[in-house]
Amino acid sequence: MRGDLNRRILQVTLDAGVEHPWQREFPFHPVNYVLANWLALRIAALELIQAWRTHGAPPAPGATGFPEWDAVVRSVLAWVSTTLDIGVGFADPVEALRAAYGEDPETDLLGNLLRPWAEIFGEREVLLKDVEDVVNEAEGFDVVPADSQEQGHESRAPALALGEALDAVLNESPARRNGGSRPRILGMFLSRHEGRIVAGLKFVKGGKRGGSRKWQVVQAEEGSSERSA
Repeated sequence: MRGDLNRRILQVTLDAGVEHPWQREFPFHPVNYVLANWLALRIAALELIQAWRTHGAPPAPGATGFPEWDAVVRSVLAWVSTTLDIGVGFADPVEALRAAYGEDPETDLLGNLLRPWAEIFGEREVLLKDVEDVVNEAEGFDVVPADSQEQGHESRAPALALGEALDAVLNESPARRNGGSRPRILGMFLSRHEGRIVAGLKFVKGGKRGGSRKWQVVQAEEGSSERSA
């Protein structure tokens, strides 16, 4: 799961606390139990909703992009997690979404690309060829004079980091395995993530030069993601 799928799927971890959890045996069958007790379970769920409404129906903080679900299901769970002590570890489901986004490989790829790009080019519009020229120059400069070795390495560090990020994007792309060219793959990646904010930065399309698209990294306006949502 990667990208926007993290917002649409809740990851659940079941920890039985034993080495071979699949070898456990239970005195009941889950499906049969639900079929036999569906009315009591349904009443219990409705009682939670009624208690939440009686308490003032406090909304869950923030949003997920699914307003109907936020308004009742998530809000009830968030309220239970902070109000009732029923021996069950309820929590606001949005915390699971945030954790998934925090571990999302596409978010990491984009962030690793945005930061060194911004450090090198600022908000200038550049062609992908210009980006690769900077990376190739830094990677090809293997010998640094001894008296300036540390300074030379520091000046090349953003370009080397950018080169690693570009390689990671290429290696993760299915188009690479299908023989897609490097500029095309990078262009597809940037187009797919145009406007997505990571670490306060985002890619936007610039003008064209010789028929090729320019790209730039800009600072995201504070609150722009909320307005967009």
